[in-house]
Amino acid sequence: MRSLFIFVASLLACAQSVAADFDWSTIFKEGLVNAEGKPVAASTLKGKVVAVYFSAEWCGPCQTFSPELVKFAEKNAAKMAVVFVSLDRSNGSMLAYMKKAGMPWAATPFKSASGKALMEKNNISGIPTLLVLGKDGKVLTSNGRNLGKFQELLDK
Repeated sequence: MRSLFIFVASLLACAQSVAADFDWSTIFKEGLVNAEGKPVAASTLKGKVVAVYFSAEWCGPCQTFSPELVKFAEKNAAKMAVVFVSLDRSNGSMLAYMKKAGMPWAATPFKSASGKALMEKNNISGIPTLLVLGKDGKVLTSNGRNLGKFQELLDK
């Protein structure tokens, strides 16, 4: 019985280790940038739930939701990270929106193939959308805008 317990505990430890060691660069192949356009290492996402935020400066509902997300992300910074995927009209607009909205997180480079692939794979057709990925890179929900439910996912 004791050896069975040790075996199960080992399996659980391995599963947690795999999730913590997930290589986010497999999803964000072109890397990430900050609001200055400078590179950010995908390893900064390691061991966290990642919320992929599809948004744009020209989107009214996005401008309403962004400040809520900033507060939520700051409150939960130990457990989660946000990656912005811009649907803005230019790189300059994307970076200006990140600064104006106070987005302290990384973004995919403007018009990145990774952002487009995430949209297509997850049938994202409207913004703002918050796609929540587990520590293993798998989709937890595409309805992360419901911050109450998102908080429940983080608290598990």
